This record gives sequence, structure tokens and C-alpha cells, in this order.
Amino acid sequence: KNIIKKYNVEAYNYSLIIARLEPENSIEVILDGYYKSKTTSPILIFGKINLFGRRLIKKYKDDSRIKFLGANYCISELNNLRYYSRYYFHGHTVGGTNPSLLEAMSSKALIVAHKNIFNISVLGEGGLYFETSNDITIIVNEDNYFRLKDINWDINKLKIKNNFTWEIINNAYEHYLKSIL
Repeated sequence: KNIIKKYNVEAYNYSLIIARLEPENSIEVILDGYYKSKTTSPILIFGKINLFGRRLIKKYKDDSRIKFLGANYCISELNNLRYYSRYYFHGHTVGGTNPSLLEAMSSKALIVAHKNIFNISVLGEGGLYFETSNDITIIVNEDNYFRLKDINWDINKLKIKNNFTWEIINNAYEHYLKSIL
């Protein structure tokens, strides 16, 4: 808990985004929904501030709950922040198995992910999903955190154990490479 004190937040009383500040990561959709919500809890956004990020900072400058903190590459710090967050928003809309999604799953975070084939194939029933900013507003306002966190952790712990260990991944690559040789 000492790590989160650095950011002036209380355990389980803040939300979190860790992502490149790019439109395809749904950051604006998430923040639009958070902005409309009734929550008084802050949301911390970690990502290198680029042109898009500067536009978002300007757009949300009047909301003291929305805090852009720049890039952070310290995995132990990020995992602690994930663990103690109320909601971890994963807005990635492109790609395959995203490492930050696996890190969130293994950090016992309650994940709210963009509803797309990539995230659904990894997370399954181990999180909540959104497509629009209204979905975000509803999730935050309904606040089912304490009811869902342990249920989702049980699901994600099994998924990590059964699908995403280094041994399983390396064996799959080895099997694939042998099959094409």
C-alpha cells in the first residue's frame, strides 16, 4: 500500500488506465463515461503524453478526478496500482493477446475491457465489458466492485494458470515451429 500513497489515492477507491495514449485504446470513450459518472473517486491515467494525450488533458482539465500522470515503466509499481484499483480499464481495440491485459488479470484487478474479439478471447467471463461511454457510466455508477472482484479473480487465476504460463506459451510456439519445419 505504500506505493499507492505516492499517488495520493486510497486502496480500492480509484480507477486506473495504463496504455499508450492513442485513439484505438478507447481512452476518450472511457474518460467520457467516467466524466459523466457520479463517482467522486479519481482515475489515474498512465501513458506517455503525446499530441492526443495533450488534447485529452485539455478536454478534461476541469475535472479534478481525472489525473494524467505520464509514462511509468516500473512493473512492480504498476502491478501494485492495478491490485489496489477499484476498476482497471483496458480499452485496447486492436491486436492479439495484450500483455497489459494479462498483467491486470494476474494482479487481481477488476477489469473493465473494451468488448472486442481480442479481449473477449483472453478475458472471457473474468471481467466486465464496454462499447460506449454510456456503458462506462453505468458500470461506475452501479459499482458492483465488492460483489465481482473475487469472482472475477477466481476466473482469471484459472485462465492464467491454464492458458498463459511461460511453459504453456513456449510449448505452443515450439509445437507450431516444429509443425512448419
